[in-house]
Amino acid sequence: MMKSALLSVLLIPMASICEVRAQETLTPYEELPEFETIGEPASEGDFTAIRDVLMKGGAAWGQGDATTLASFYSEDAEWMNAFGQIRRGSEAIEDYLGDLFEDQDEEMAEFEEQSGAAISLRYIGDDVAIFHAVTRSTRMGALEGAEERRVHSTQVLEKRGDEWVIVHEHISDARPAVE
Repeated sequence: MMKSALLSVLLIPMASICEVRAQETLTPYEELPEFETIGEPASEGDFTAIRDVLMKGGAAWGQGDATTLASFYSEDAEWMNAFGQIRRGSEAIEDYLGDLFEDQDEEMAEFEEQSGAAISLRYIGDDVAIFHAVTRSTRMGALEGAEERRVHSTQVLEKRGDEWVIVHEHISDARPAVE
């Protein structure tokens, strides 16, 4: 029951991911696995709180709202984008994302939010969870000849007191195989 509830309400819809439209020398991205939940939350309240952080964070990303998005990160969070740039702390994350969102194309942000897929949610003990998702993006950094990127995000959430916060996020690009 927990798995089906998660699938129906997760931040990122379970949309199919398109193959990269690129040069003939590029092969499609690897097919994504079906969503999987590993472990169980300590309580139904934990499941709901994690879902809320993910859904509200995704909506803030889609709206280009750096302040709201950063509020889901801990004061000591570490965040790394696909280009290896690291920010530590929710304030530094907010500053970086504020600059990124400054010239954001609303259609692109909505595309990123809507084209994503959840890959897994793993519970580790009673107070740690790892969420892995992937989305498509037309933001900077696509391979030469490709119209878009496939971007993975792995978030580590920790329960601090009664709240779940993101304590670490690692963003990375998937690259199609080159023949």
